[in-house]
Amino acid sequence: MYKRQLIDREYSDLGGMYFRMKRSDKNLVSRPENPIRPYTKLVKKDGTVYYKLRTELTDKDHENLMPPPPPPNASEAQKSDINARLKEWSKRLKLIKKDN
Repeated sequence: MYKRQLIDREYSDLGGMYFRMKRSDKNLVSRPENPIRPYTKLVKKDGTVYYKLRTELTDKDHENLMPPPPPPNASEAQKSDINARLKEWSKRLKLIKKDN
């Protein structure tokens, strides 16, 4: 099993245990923290996924970041702008064909 999958499973198990605890017991322990939170998911041109600390990102890494999703109350113009940026990001990483 991959290390990441093991960490994800342990975090999920801890979260499940925490939410099944009595209210009085929850006050005695802290909520489990997501171990992946300080890391950013990056995709290489060959499609492989890797994670890097946000503080260690280079300019080249910033180009590989996926654009953020639109806010829930976004206008149609904002949604189309974000979809265009997402399509451009996918083409740059060659995740989709350029003629689409």
